[in-house]
Formats: sequence, structure tokens, C-alpha cells
Amino acid sequence: MPERTLRANGIEIWAEDFGSARDPALLLVMGAGGQALLWPDEFCAALAAAGRHVIRYDNRDTGQSTCFDFATSPYTLSDMARDAVGVLDGFGIERAHVVGASMGGMIGQTLAIEHGARLRTLTSIMSSPSGASILKGMFGGGTALPGPEPKVMAAVAASTANPPRSDAERVEAAVRLWRALSGSGEPFDEAAIRERETQILARAKNPDAAQNHQLAIAASPDRDESLRNVTTPTLVIHGSEDPILPLPHGRATAEAIPGAKLLVIEGMGHDIAPRAQKRIAQAVVEHTTGR
Repeated sequence: MPERTLRANGIEIWAEDFGSARDPALLLVMGAGGQALLWPDEFCAALAAAGRHVIRYDNRDTGQSTCFDFATSPYTLSDMARDAVGVLDGFGIERAHVVGASMGGMIGQTLAIEHGARLRTLTSIMSSPSGASILKGMFGGGTALPGPEPKVMAAVAASTANPPRSDAERVEAAVRLWRALSGSGEPFDEAAIRERETQILARAKNPDAAQNHQLAIAASPDRDESLRNVTTPTLVIHGSEDPILPLPHGRATAEAIPGAKLLVIEGMGHDIAPRAQKRIAQAVVEHTTGR
């Protein structure tokens, strides 16, 4: 698992790859506030064992990548899509399979719209074709797609009302949110989540910068219409119990992209828990084989 720091799209991006560079490249793009480590090692290893050159990276404003003052240096999902292209360039890869989760799925969709020639396939996991309207939905605005469940908003409100002041409080807030995001398909492993979040916090240059991703989504247009021109073979994966981007968001993504296939995983929330992880890996391997 060699690590490297790339100069990509004018910034520094931390990246790590699994498997052989001779195999077809598969780029993993994580969601809002999420470091590369949210793609489990076991998931990456399974894809590499299936003959994929797997690359995961820290989005800007997370982990070891460049952090921004959004007030003076705002950006959108299009900028983050160019980061992904820069990562491919840094590895010398012309075309790749792209797998994005949550906001990472939005970035993947943006790649398919704006840089389609760089994609072999797209897999959009627990994501949405919406951009700025997602934030409106969270606060009761009139949108076609449903907003988050009360348990998610309660977890967010708790952290907003009493912002964490120490590393221990940051970890507790993260565990509380991941519990709210989980589905009923498998037990919530609090000890594992706590250990992961402690590791993530320890390698973050600026933990607060990750909040900029919400601003980037809010500054980006909805993609419903643009996705209708996408020709990249696309698989959409969504949990039946996603509490922040409910299943209609996944259905809308699949309906917007011509020829897209939809896989609904029963009991999956807005996370990549161990059992769902195996099903997702299998589906990604099937989707990317022969393309």
C-alpha cells in the first residue's frame, strides 16, 4: 500500500494504491468530510485481489491533503472533480473506473459530465443527482427529493449546539453521527467506529476544514439534466434505509443517467458496513469486468 503526495490541480493530495499498476485502474472517491480511510482496507484489498489497481485519496480539506479557507478560496464539486483528474494524472492513468460514495458519488457524476473521456465506468454509491437543493431539503425547503430523517438532524444539531472542543469530544460527535447514519442490516460496531475516527482525527491537518465540503455542495448546481447526456456505463448502489439521502435519491440518479443500473441493498444505511461492503465489492467487480 504505497503512499504518496501528488501535486494535482494546483494543490497537494495524499493518495495510496493497492494492487498492480498493470491492472485496470479503479479510483475511489469518498464523501463529505471523509478521508480516504473511510474506504476500508478490506474493501480495497478485495478489489485489488479481483484484478483492479485501486487508488484512494484524501479529498481537499481532509486528512493530509491541502486545506482551504473557504471564505477566501471557495470551490465547487467541479473543482473537486478536477482534483480527481489530477490524481489520475499523477499516477499516469488515462482512463479509470470511478467509484464514489455520497459526495464522492456527486464528484463521480461531475466527472462523467465534465471529463467523461477519463472514465471507463462510474459507480455512484448512496449519492444523489442534487447539489445545492440538498441543503434546502435539510432545512425544510421545497425540493422534489426527501430530506434527512430526524435522527440525523438531531445528531447534527447536537454538534452544532455544543461544538466539540477536544479530540475526545470530536470522536464522540463522530460516533454519534455514524450511529444515526447506520441501517438495521447489521449491528453498529461502536468500538470499530471509535477506533477508526480516532485514527482519522490523528492524521487530519485541520479537522474543521472538512466542513467546507457542505459549502462546496451548496455552491454546485443540481445535475439532473446534465446527467441525461452521460454515456459512461453506470451502476447506482443505494441502501434501503439511507437516513440522510433516502432511497429516492438513488432512484433519481439511476433514472437520470441513460442505461444506468440500480442495486438496492436492504438494511443498508449511509455507510459502508462490513456485510454491505462485501456486496458492494462484488457488484463493483461485476460492473467493471470487461470494460
